[in-house]
Amino acid sequence: MFRKACFGIFFRSYKTMAKDIKYIAEIKAKRLAKKQWTAGHVPGKIYFQVIGNGSKGSPKSVYFYTDQNKYLFNCGEGTQRLTQEHRMRFAKLENIFLTSLHWDNIGGLPGACLTAQEMGNAGLTVHGPYGSDLLFQSADKILILNELNVLHSDCLKVVQETEKYWHFEDPILKVRYIPVKSQKYTQPEHREPPLAENFDRYIKERNFRRYDRDASPPSPKKQRFKNSPQEDFLQLAICYECSIQPKPGALRSELCVDLGVPAGPLYGQLKSGNDVALPDGRIVRSKDVCSPEEPGATFLIVECPNETFLDNFLSVEDFTKYQAKDKNLDFIIHFTPDKIVNREEYKKFMSAFPESTYHILLSGSKESSGYLGVNRAQCLLNLLDSNVFPYLNDTGMRTNLSESDAAKSGQVVNGESCLKYHLRPPSKFDWESVPVLKKNEVISEALEVPGFTDALRGMNNQIEQLGDLHPGFESHSYPKITFLGTGSCIPNKTRNVSCILTETSENLFFMMDCGEGSLGQLIRFFGVDHVDQVLCNLKCIFISHFHADHHLGLFSLLLERRAAFLRLGKNFESLVLILPVNLERWLLRFNERFHRIEDDYDVIWSEKIQPHYEQYNERKAKNQPSYLKLKKSLNLDVATAYVKHCFLAFGITISHENGWKMTYSGDTMFSPELIEVGKGSDILIHESTMEDDLEEEARVKQHSTTSQAIAVGKEMKAKYTLLTHFSQRYAKLPIIEDTMDEHVGIAFDNMTVCPKDLPKLHLFVPPLKLVYHEYYKDMEEKTAKKLKSKEIMGEKIKELEKTMKTKTGFPEDWDDKLNPKNQDTV
Repeated sequence: MFRKACFGIFFRSYKTMAKDIKYIAEIKAKRLAKKQWTAGHVPGKIYFQVIGNGSKGSPKSVYFYTDQNKYLFNCGEGTQRLTQEHRMRFAKLENIFLTSLHWDNIGGLPGACLTAQEMGNAGLTVHGPYGSDLLFQSADKILILNELNVLHSDCLKVVQETEKYWHFEDPILKVRYIPVKSQKYTQPEHREPPLAENFDRYIKERNFRRYDRDASPPSPKKQRFKNSPQEDFLQLAICYECSIQPKPGALRSELCVDLGVPAGPLYGQLKSGNDVALPDGRIVRSKDVCSPEEPGATFLIVECPNETFLDNFLSVEDFTKYQAKDKNLDFIIHFTPDKIVNREEYKKFMSAFPESTYHILLSGSKESSGYLGVNRAQCLLNLLDSNVFPYLNDTGMRTNLSESDAAKSGQVVNGESCLKYHLRPPSKFDWESVPVLKKNEVISEALEVPGFTDALRGMNNQIEQLGDLHPGFESHSYPKITFLGTGSCIPNKTRNVSCILTETSENLFFMMDCGEGSLGQLIRFFGVDHVDQVLCNLKCIFISHFHADHHLGLFSLLLERRAAFLRLGKNFESLVLILPVNLERWLLRFNERFHRIEDDYDVIWSEKIQPHYEQYNERKAKNQPSYLKLKKSLNLDVATAYVKHCFLAFGITISHENGWKMTYSGDTMFSPELIEVGKGSDILIHESTMEDDLEEEARVKQHSTTSQAIAVGKEMKAKYTLLTHFSQRYAKLPIIEDTMDEHVGIAFDNMTVCPKDLPKLHLFVPPLKLVYHEYYKDMEEKTAKKLKSKEIMGEKIKELEKTMKTKTGFPEDWDDKLNPKNQDTV
């Protein structure tokens, strides 16, 4: 039975994978054809655009855009979401340049590569310090890039082995690598970690040390490698000198006529820079009939990560040569952190450049948020209930924009999210691209929707009638649930990927899943001043399974949590991670190769706290120090259950000493094990990826539809069911029935609910359907077209199968034998 179940999961995954591969291949072919067609064309538009400036909750990344190719400098966590929102698509992205391997610079790489693959990019080259390829090796089970060829350029090695001035060159851009070494730098050793040698033994020894803090330390070999990220990978920075290829001069037709050049192909050759021979034997040189070429802009991308780099950084000859007055340097983009930028030595370094050189700072000193979509959505939702949908504490979101911003900044400009600097046409800053939140405009637009005001009034009347009809669980103040991510797969402007924060009792927090950008969501919700307190009081994180959209935000959150303890002057306390065993390999590799986080967490394997495992296993996980620590700090018990989604996918049930019980499904199809462990829950948070009309697609992708999720809640006898993890096709509102069950609610990003709010959640649906009327109508039409297309395709497949049976002589039931009907039974 188990083998049949595994075959069923593999078969459905294979069908989906085959479909995705075909789709990607078609897009890739189109992109290659377009690239060949534009080859040789001179880009008419070139500009830089800041994605994020590295302030808290914002990535540190810059986009270099041309008509033909795109280039990305650093890729901090959250880059993917901002590029999606502001249409800085990853299509045509072929090169990513990293200044260092700090997680602030590379945290968004996995998500960016997956998105680039989906967009049909043929290949991607990552330029940076030695070790950039280890991120992809470490995430080999998570980052599946079969359709994207990722190459790595070790910048230091290239500099040492080549005498060419420009180390990278294409028809648009020339780049010179400039290595800057820390005073602690040593030549990195190429060696495999002990993890790769014997993962099982390493896991057992590490967990033994976790259970017994007085146990002997790791072996010298492991201890030596444990220090290697700081010794090797983080002690080298790469800066970049960049120059845009010159723009060929325009062909002057009047000069061609004067020289007797006949109209036709010879004009094209002359325009391309080639000399031509006329029928009478005369040679016409291209430079004689074309205007002078336009030189390209020159700029620097620099980072001085910390004090240990500063002396070497300030003495780099490739920088000092541009400090001469006769040198032309258009601008410098500084990824250097604020604490270094504010040092007198660095200020003197900046002032030494010509007055015409702009300095664009991405030091994180100025709070800047480009997350306009989620702020606009919250303003609208706030009209429904200001407690459930409070305004965000996003202090970096501009509410006005002065025309003289650039003039005020002078030559030193604080890079704000989405700020553009145009290089062709003529150089200038474009401040109009910086997003501005106009709350009053959003609110007035919503109130002008026909019937919306009446719907709000009717909703409020119904809420008043509810009164105190629920004196039991609904009278409790906790749990207080804050949804930080309610979308699936990739983030969009209104829904981030999975993350749910639960305040189990006053100032004690439990998190379920932690997708990319979760830290940013946390900062924007609680605010920069209060988020440190929340991070310090976060005691446990549960990761449901190893799909990237459920855990890529974990590392930045762990790093920021440790920093929060330092800022508040508190003694550090590790948190508890509940996760599948296959995810711990990824954590250990991160610890070994990038940042040391091993002491920041204690692990409980999800499979070991299932009820049946506890019953039959002699060494009970709930008697181990990690579980006892969790129980003591949060006053609760937890139990997990296998769910039908992928290998080692789990749901979880939380039972608090105050009597309430909550269950979270993770990603899953209908799973009896989850129903059993969650029986009698007060709250069920269940994924609802697809609408009911796409039940077959949900089955193939091993997700649930809206009705299936509600059915699980009824069978579980849960008092309330909250739906989350919606496909990103339902960015604003999922397709649901006009009248919802009074015990069902829809989750939105930055929605916070406690028990007293649960009875009124279903009343929010009618007003939302009105305000999102046009969007809702479009989604229904798209679904209808999709179903029609599937119906036509199904008929064609049946005809093809019938033809194959006739020609091959296969028995009528051959397809049933290949695809047994009970293959989905687990």
